[in-house]
Amino acid sequence: MAPGVQRSGAPELSPCPKCIHILGGRIDDGNGDDQSEHLTVPNSFATTEGQASSLRLVADTAGPPEQESRIPTWNRPPPAPPPGRPSETHGRQTEARGRRADLPPELLKVAAGQQSAVSGAQARALLGERRLKRAIAAGQLIRLWRGAYVVPAFEKPNGTGGSITSATEEGAALAITAGGIVRPQRSARPASRSNRGSAGSVQPVAEANLPSIPVRSRLAAAELTLHRPVTATLHTAAEIYGFDTSGDPRTHVLGVVRSTLGDLVLHRHSPLLPVRRHGAVDVLDPAETAVRTAGLAANPPRALACLDAALRSAYTTPAELAAVAGEAHIDRIGLIRDLIPLADRRAESPPESWLRWLCHDAGFPPLVPQLSVQCAAGVWFRIDLAWPEIRLGLEYDGVQFHTGPALTADRHRHNALTAAGWTILSVTAPMLWSGRSALVSQIGGELRRLRSEP
Repeated sequence: MAPGVQRSGAPELSPCPKCIHILGGRIDDGNGDDQSEHLTVPNSFATTEGQASSLRLVADTAGPPEQESRIPTWNRPPPAPPPGRPSETHGRQTEARGRRADLPPELLKVAAGQQSAVSGAQARALLGERRLKRAIAAGQLIRLWRGAYVVPAFEKPNGTGGSITSATEEGAALAITAGGIVRPQRSARPASRSNRGSAGSVQPVAEANLPSIPVRSRLAAAELTLHRPVTATLHTAAEIYGFDTSGDPRTHVLGVVRSTLGDLVLHRHSPLLPVRRHGAVDVLDPAETAVRTAGLAANPPRALACLDAALRSAYTTPAELAAVAGEAHIDRIGLIRDLIPLADRRAESPPESWLRWLCHDAGFPPLVPQLSVQCAAGVWFRIDLAWPEIRLGLEYDGVQFHTGPALTADRHRHNALTAAGWTILSVTAPMLWSGRSALVSQIGGELRRLRSEP
């Protein structure tokens, strides 16, 4: 017998918290009903993998081993949970909701009346400085900017993969991704976002675990910070109307002077049109919102994508955009006035708008967005951008079309259109942004070839 190993039946070596039990080649917690004889080993003896592996011999007092014991330990299925004990999946589903329960009811009651937002003064009065730090580190509170916090939204299962609900608005359903929690229709927050400031030196919550923060919660936090009602403008207004294409995670409101407080940005511009009441918040007019956000776009194709999305939302019309652009005096307003006649509500995504701008800038004939084409056996397909008179179509392929069932469906669709006499050119983001010259040459070559055919 190896040194330091004795029979567990010896009175002087009864199991204790400082020992582990080797049972049938497995580490057991000492609570099992297996009849194999226990070997009690001090923890200090089996601290390395090599030492632990030398203790695999067990005196079996219950006859031949069960069939399961012949299966390697690493290949055995996980044991079923005991009756009445929740499964691991259920535990993961309830873990996030349980984090919110750690906050005092008084704080949750205050947040419930403020769209899940609480001010720094309220949080410190109900939690204290030290507990506030712990709540931020644990993700029970999310710091928006100095003196503003929000009780985050958590995952809630609904039988179809889940939904996101606000901590105080059970009906505010949002989108789900593989990560479980996301900002609806918006890009992830910048990697530089962290929980720093008045709460002390606190480790930031991982970005993948940051929950969605509804726009109404952020605007409520802005009102608590500024001590007055606020009016959403620019990208935040576009987010409310559903046509923001920038992915800007900051909260933009109107202010007396232009200033920035973390992710809260105040803008000085005076509205050209009356402010609208959307739900329970004041928002800049949608046509003015579209014109101003398009003027902030990095380049013409992104500005066109903003105008296309505004028209698609049905909150505004080309005539209203042109009227606002005629009165506005902002940077790049000349470009916006030239882009408005090109804007088309049929564009379904920013990349389609980018591709349409490339063809316009290259001098190609106007394209028809989302053209419906009938193929064999009465099957209909839609082409992103097309010249129907010569049966030439352009398709923007995102990452989701490169693998899995989407790839198979896309190839089937491509083959059906080809059999119907269409020429389809697929375009990707690198081709659009990095290989512009080559892409323009390829499209121009196909236009010339198809036009020359009888």
